[in-house]
Amino acid sequence: MVHVGVDLHKRSSQLAVLMPDGEVTQQRLENDPTQLERFFAQIPRGARVAIEASGTWWWFVDLVERLGHHAILSNPKQTKAIAAARLKNDRVDAERLALLLRGDLLPPCGSHPPDCGRHGSSSATG
Repeated sequence: MVHVGVDLHKRSSQLAVLMPDGEVTQQRLENDPTQLERFFAQIPRGARVAIEASGTWWWFVDLVERLGHHAILSNPKQTKAIAAARLKNDRVDAERLALLLRGDLLPPCGSHPPDCGRHGSSSATG
């Protein structure tokens, strides 16, 4: 299975794609829906996509799920492997999200997305 870690920012995002053989590729894209749709169309359907639930994440989750992937929101306050990292940058964060997701070690937001900033929806909790 393919796992994708996304370090989502206001204007752009860093995406790390972790292939089943362990190969990691990285790409930085503007948060343009057309550009992101092209990127995710190249990923095999059903990929698991880890996104830290900070800022305005809901549009990204909607896009990923519409394309047939599974969005998993991570609680950024509990993602200790990222928060405690000595080397902290977007590439490292995105790759760590993908690796944590593959190992089922990603701290989820839980079943109440108000904890994650979007009221009334639970479609992206795993």
